Amino acid sequence: MPQLISAPLQILGHDLYRRPDAGPSARLAELATRFSCVAAGRVLRIIPAYGVAGWCNDICREVRAVSGARACEVLLVGSGQRGREGGCCRP
Repeated sequence: MPQLISAPLQILGHDLYRRPDAGPSARLAELATRFSCVAAGRVLRIIPAYGVAGWCNDICREVRAVSGARACEVLLVGSGQRGREGGCCRP
């Protein structure tokens, strides 16, 4: 949602810098021409951070949960502390 607000401001800022003498109608035409491309680019650059990283984080958590539980079972069985509360396998 913030991209829909910041994209027009970015386009307007670039247009003011590149064409200081352009009128309001020319600026609106520039905004209409470039808005979809700029907004899409701003949205797409966020996908790797939240999409791919979140997916990888979920996988890492699952792997850690499974391997951590197995390591905990091995520790408890090997030390004869099966079912002891306060050990590494807390509910």
